[in-house]
Amino acid sequence: MAQRTLVERLIAADAGGTAAPLRLGGEFASSSELLDSVLINMRAVLNSRAGCCQVRPDYGMPDFNGLVGRFPDAIAIIANAVRGQIEAFEPRLSGVSVRHVPDRSNPLRLAFRIHAALVVGDEVERLSFDTVLNNDGFVRVMG
Repeated sequence: MAQRTLVERLIAADAGGTAAPLRLGGEFASSSELLDSVLINMRAVLNSRAGCCQVRPDYGMPDFNGLVGRFPDAIAIIANAVRGQIEAFEPRLSGVSVRHVPDRSNPLRLAFRIHAALVVGDEVERLSFDTVLNNDGFVRVMG
């Protein structure tokens, strides 16, 4: 059952029920709403820094500044951190794999392709997302 996140349910309740319709149990009315919710959550998780949440110290991406001198090994470390955060904090996705996508014109660009499965009812949808770690330290997630 693919449900809305807690924050989405709170916002809908605060809006007096004027948010997009829900099915019984807080499920999404359409698969596109579910995909949008997953993307929003992935952006929030991947753009949070480790230690930002006192009740979940493992929530958020670690500081990668110390990895500057460790290339190309740093690519695998970052990919593992991305995969770990998605597996831990986006439970609607399973079978997550993260692969570096090299850019020959800009070898320092850190882009990754994420493949995962999203269970919707009795069906499994295969998804892929592109992510780029920007110079400002934020991750752009495109789905």
